[in-house]
Amino acid sequence: QCSCLPCPNPTATMSGATTISLAPGIGTAILVYDATTARWRVVAHEQGDWIAYTPAWTARGTAPAIGNGTITGRYRLAGKTVQYDINVTFGSTSTFGTGNYFLSLPFSSVSLTAIGSLWMLDAGTGQYIGVVRLITATTIELHNAGSPATQVGQLVPITWATSDQFNVSGTFEIA
Repeated sequence: QCSCLPCPNPTATMSGATTISLAPGIGTAILVYDATTARWRVVAHEQGDWIAYTPAWTARGTAPAIGNGTITGRYRLAGKTVQYDINVTFGSTSTFGTGNYFLSLPFSSVSLTAIGSLWMLDAGTGQYIGVVRLITATTIELHNAGSPATQVGQLVPITWATSDQFNVSGTFEIA
């Protein structure tokens, strides 16, 4: 069994076949040598700090474009559990496409269930809440929690404009 805290080399190669990337100086992995396969295998993994990724923002109809707005994503791992956070803030050149909105996750999920919460801001006017659910192993769909619940899109629950934003956060198990 091997464990290194903190890992002096953020990439470890075992038996020339398996590479494990860790957050430099913070991630940890516990490995056990499997004599049957003559390979090391990971038995526990803690990513540690948040790692940035860029989620794709798409729509059912015409594609939206972030323009001078921002889309940021981050995740962290604990074993096979992923905690994620996505923030979208619209700029003056953002276009909102048509149809309901989707965001991509950093990894594939094992199940297609409701996996997150949604907070939306109509800048200077109001706030809305909702949920997100998986529609594919790597894509979430946004839903407003109004009555009745509706899919979030260019006109739902508001007509999106400059400085409006939404935040999605949740957890799921890696496939």
